[in-house]
Amino acid sequence: MARPLGLPPCTSDTGCFRKVNQRGDAAPLPGSSFGWNLESTLDVSVVSAACPSCRILVVEGDSPLLPDLAATEDTAVRLGAKIVTNSYGGRENGYSLSFASSYQHSGVTTVVSSGDDGFTAAGCPAVLPDAVAVGGTTLSRDPSDRAFAESAWLSGGSGCSAYVAKPAWQRDPHCRNRTVADVSAVAEQLSIYFTDAGGWATANGTSGSAPFIAGLIARAGHAGTTTAATLYTGAGHFFDVTDGSDDQVSGGAKCGGDYLCVAAAGYDAPTGVGTPDGLAGL
Repeated sequence: MARPLGLPPCTSDTGCFRKVNQRGDAAPLPGSSFGWNLESTLDVSVVSAACPSCRILVVEGDSPLLPDLAATEDTAVRLGAKIVTNSYGGRENGYSLSFASSYQHSGVTTVVSSGDDGFTAAGCPAVLPDAVAVGGTTLSRDPSDRAFAESAWLSGGSGCSAYVAKPAWQRDPHCRNRTVADVSAVAEQLSIYFTDAGGWATANGTSGSAPFIAGLIARAGHAGTTTAATLYTGAGHFFDVTDGSDDQVSGGAKCGGDYLCVAAAGYDAPTGVGTPDGLAGL
């Protein structure tokens, strides 16, 4: 994988990049899929940008079905991964939650996209108590010292779990169970080099914000020790996003203008404790 801006290539020859199937073997790999090729290219590109010195392992499932995706998670951990990022999810229910153990490994940081459907039913595996659930934001140029204004991304996922108990470290008042998300990062207008599309392309989604957070955690040297709980402890090290909403119904009809779908001072579900302000909170 060639990288711009003077970074050395990240390839299997240099030991920077490795790709295996869900059993951990170099071959056979599953067949090509434009949609999943875009997802994996986005993930690898963003992780590499956030942590240029990281060694990247891609584990490809036989299919996008939950049993195979869970198997890729277990394989990544078996092969030594200390942080695993996942840019997929589905509605939480008894079936999806039955694979929870694959996303709960001691000494491994699991990062998951919160989803791209706005405020809705909580997604799994993002809703799992040990997962770092990552929402999305939008950046726009402004004249401040920061140079950018940041708001909740309209399509970023947030929700209140119907099944997973409230973790002790999460204290928001209007969801009696686990609330998604925990933290956020930019999820709109991300430029990547995608050969299937003939060159540079733009991608949107928490499929970009989740691997970015994973890369920053690794860059901070905390892969395997950072958890959702530690992010809340270090909330003062994050930029508090107070504008925007992920309620895709005009007027805030889904959550009545509540913090569960509208960015607000302090914790809110679309952006969590905020976006990283350096590496200290990670």
